[in-house]
Order: sequence, then structure tokens, then C-alpha cells
Amino acid sequence: MRRRAPVLAGLLLVAMLGATGAQAAPGLSPEESAAAPGPRTLITGDRIIVQERRGEVPALSVRPGPGRERMGFQRSQDKDGWSVYPADALPLVAKGVLDERLFRIDRLLADGYDDSARSTLPLIVRQDGAVAVAGATAVRRLDSVGATAFAQPKERAGEFWSTLTGPHAASVRKVWLDHRVKANLDHSVPQIGAPQAWRSGFTGKDVKVAVLDTGVDAGHPDLAGKVVAAKDFSGGGDPTDRHGHGTHVASTILGSGAASAGRLKGVAPDAGLLVGKVLGDDGSSSSAAVRGGRPSSWRRRSAPRPSCRCGCRPRIRPGTR
Repeated sequence: MRRRAPVLAGLLLVAMLGATGAQAAPGLSPEESAAAPGPRTLITGDRIIVQERRGEVPALSVRPGPGRERMGFQRSQDKDGWSVYPADALPLVAKGVLDERLFRIDRLLADGYDDSARSTLPLIVRQDGAVAVAGATAVRRLDSVGATAFAQPKERAGEFWSTLTGPHAASVRKVWLDHRVKANLDHSVPQIGAPQAWRSGFTGKDVKVAVLDTGVDAGHPDLAGKVVAAKDFSGGGDPTDRHGHGTHVASTILGSGAASAGRLKGVAPDAGLLVGKVLGDDGSSSSAAVRGGRPSSWRRRSAPRPSCRCGCRPRIRPGTR
């Protein structure tokens, strides 16, 4: 999760915002400022009021946290979005201790982290030792990255900030925003080099893939004309997918992209599909149904690589098809 320290110099726009309590946002009347969306509380306890303006950079005003009335703030805009950095946070951002997304106001809004939506700021903290993190509640341990997920109550943000700037500051190695993530097929397929393979002629043509899952929706535009054979092994008597997972998996493997005008194509868009419904409409089944999902008759249909997305590991004997 470690990222390169951001280069704050050279941003397209840098402006210093005055820290004067509930000052109206630049360019707004008092009435417009009062009607602006709710504040976004930063990890420092400072609050940023945002007023969206069509076709322009949003207007902002700053409400410093308790005891921070004389703090300066730097506003930055680049091609990725716009941020507000309290002056005492800039050195920690430059050192890579603080994730710059903690100060990306547009992302906090997009992720639903404004004060009207939630009372806590989700964080991931990597630290040395077992030093208590004031003003935050541990949610879960993340052993894979040697860190802990915390929920920081926004009304106690000042306490947490003291952990980063006080006597125990050296124990904190990194603080990330626990930002929202989503599945993006338009990212994952290019990331594995599929477009380059297509240009070299490897599109899955004359290859058949067996998907052992919840069945498929053969009427889905991305799977139209793809199904070579389909059979139910779940006991329901119908290979149609009424759960959704099997259709998703099959589309990821060989979807044509028809439903998105070609934008969301699968990895092997010219491959044929063998459907084995081994999971019922509730997404579960017996291990016997799963094991029976690749009968010997399917070997003659040339699908040596089944996709089984249900916690099973189909065993294919070497040399069989």
C-alpha cells in the first residue's frame, strides 16, 4: 500500500486559504454559504465547507479545529482533483507518513465521507509497537500489510492528530484513508495485458471454457451466441443463472462487450462457453454436485480449463481434455 511521496510543487493551482472560523466561501453570498453542503472534517479536526460551482473550481471555506485558529491552509488542484492541506500536515504528507487522499476533498465527497453521511473517518494505520492511538477505535487487524483499520470519530479528530504530532509520533509509520474501492472490468482486463494479446491474434477463438458456477443468463448481450452447451448439476433442472455470479464470471472470461458498446470486453471474447450449473439459485450446493460438474462427455468438447468460483479445486488428469 506504500505510495510515492506526492510532489506538491508544480501543481496547477496553489492558493492559501485564511483560517477565520466560519468565513464565507470565496465568491459566495452569506445566503449561498449557509445553503452549501455540509462540512468535511479532516484528520486534523479542521472542517472544509464546499460549494460546488458549475464549470469552475469549487468555492471553499475553512473552519479550523479547536486551538488551530491561526493555522494556514494550502489549496491545491491538479488533473486528479482538488485538495486542502493544513500547514502542519504538509511535512507529513511530503515524508509519505500521511496519505494525500486524506486531504482530497473531492474524493472524500465521492466516497460518502462528508459529515452528513458518517460520523467517523475510516483509517488504516501502520505503527511500531503497541502504542495507543488516541481518539480512534480499532476495527480490525490487517496482518497482510502489518497495519490496523481504525474508525476515527470526527468530534475527537484533534486527539488522533496529537498522536501524529506528539511524543509518540515516531511510532506511526503510515496513515492511509480507508477509501472506497469498486470492481472495474475496464481496468482489470487491460492490467493483465489482454488488449496486447488480442492484437497478436489471441482472442480465444476455437477455445472453449467451462464455467462451473451458478449457471449463466444466456440472454445477456455479452454472452449472446457464446453458449456451446449448458447443463444443470445443482438439482434444479435448469442451467439459468438466477443468482448473478456465474454470469459475471463468464462475462469476465469471454464477454463480447456488447452491453457496453465494446468497452467492457472479457479476456477471451471469441471463446466458446460450456456452462455447468453446480450452485443453486442461493449460491450454494453440495460438494457432490460440484464434483459432478465436469462429466466425461464434456472432455470431448475440448474444455481443459474449467473455471470453478465456489471454493473448489477441480482436478484434471494430465493429458485429458
